[in-house]
Amino acid sequence: MGQNRSRSPNVLLVEDQVMIALATASCLAERGFEVTCAANAHEALLHLRSAARIDALFTDIDLGGPVDGSMVAAIARELRPGLAVLYTSGRSTLEEFRAVSGSEFIPKPYDLDRVSSLLRQLMAMRDARVPHVA
Repeated sequence: MGQNRSRSPNVLLVEDQVMIALATASCLAERGFEVTCAANAHEALLHLRSAARIDALFTDIDLGGPVDGSMVAAIARELRPGLAVLYTSGRSTLEEFRAVSGSEFIPKPYDLDRVSSLLRQLMAMRDARVPHVA
């Protein structure tokens, strides 16, 4: 089934700091995204394993549990091979974890216009790579 282009892109936001998650979700919604929030890796994986439409994953690396954001992204790509992935962290750097191919990293504190732009670029790259079956 092809993606309905008239719908807003849905981003799964994985962030364990509630205030950051709320502010980021609100700002992304203002920029035309539908946002689903997950407070930890377990919640993120439940969403990823569901039938929910998810166009992009925006995950913090440091999630405060045994499964970090890079592990969430690796599992997400197994479950949803074309998923656009954007990482963030205020403590980790891109060199400190194994990123999935075609992903991007933005350090905290981040500019929401830049996050929006990166998410759209990643989804456009995904759409150019993944053939759509009618």
